[in-house]
Amino acid sequence: MKAGFAADGAVALSTLMPALGAARLSRPAEGVEVAGVAPLNTARPGYLTFYSGGIDGVDKLSALPAGAIVLLDSTLVDHVPAHAIAVGVPHPRFSFIKAVRALFPSPRLSFRGISPMASVSGKARIAAGATIAPFSVVEDEAEIGEGCLIYPGVHIARGVRLADRVVVLSGAIIGCPGQASERDESGVHQALPHLAAVTIGADTTIGANTVVVQGSLGDTRVGARCSIGNLVNIGHNAVVEDDCFISAGTVLAGSAHLESGVWLAPGVTVLNKIRIGSEAVVGLGSVVAKSLPGGAFYAGNPARELRKSEDNRYNRKGTTP
Repeated sequence: MKAGFAADGAVALSTLMPALGAARLSRPAEGVEVAGVAPLNTARPGYLTFYSGGIDGVDKLSALPAGAIVLLDSTLVDHVPAHAIAVGVPHPRFSFIKAVRALFPSPRLSFRGISPMASVSGKARIAAGATIAPFSVVEDEAEIGEGCLIYPGVHIARGVRLADRVVVLSGAIIGCPGQASERDESGVHQALPHLAAVTIGADTTIGANTVVVQGSLGDTRVGARCSIGNLVNIGHNAVVEDDCFISAGTVLAGSAHLESGVWLAPGVTVLNKIRIGSEAVVGLGSVVAKSLPGGAFYAGNPARELRKSEDNRYNRKGTTP
């Protein structure tokens, strides 16, 4: 395993403290610099790591080298050896994510700007600061917002609109025609032409090899600040409101509607025209066959309520699972 990742420049621990939340230090932070990040089992001097376990697993902290900096629950600070530096926070993994984002504010890319090896229509509108990587296709009347990042091999279809800072990972298709059809007298499927497009809100990420199907007579819509995983299918006319999390391998059938803050675990299937209420969570591999109210955890085939939102660890604000 790689023994850590060096930041572009060392950062004083004291300047990171506001991003970490309420903190209890095992010793003063003056003069302590963070040079990078590393997993717990390959922690290095001057590198930041984290421990998200409880009291039962603290024995592993004894192996921390001198000068390593570890984020952990505030109640466990005294269990870190004196030669290391403990930073006690309410939610170690969440604080670690925030620290890594501060230390590595930009993706480490080998491409920037609009590649001459991308196929970009002269009728598309590309805002300042957008990156369109090699072998991507952007069709007529597409709109790419400021700071968008389009990875290699992405297809942005005609009329698709991406707001600012949308990230689309390799192999994704935004605006693929859907399968709506009826069989004629001979049993041959007669497809409904899809005339609308797709809109995606600001700061949303679309995973690798994901397909967002264009709308038939109205746009398929994905809101702002959503995280859409790899190998996801979002059907025609679906609506995904702001702040949703859709894990890898999920299928949203046509006209499904996710209200704000919904969390879908890997492999969930949401059937046609189903609505899932705000802040609901649906567990691994579940099939949602009827509309579900918000604020609860559901699982199974068909998905059924297992507990209310106050017991829901997945999308509680300010933490991570």
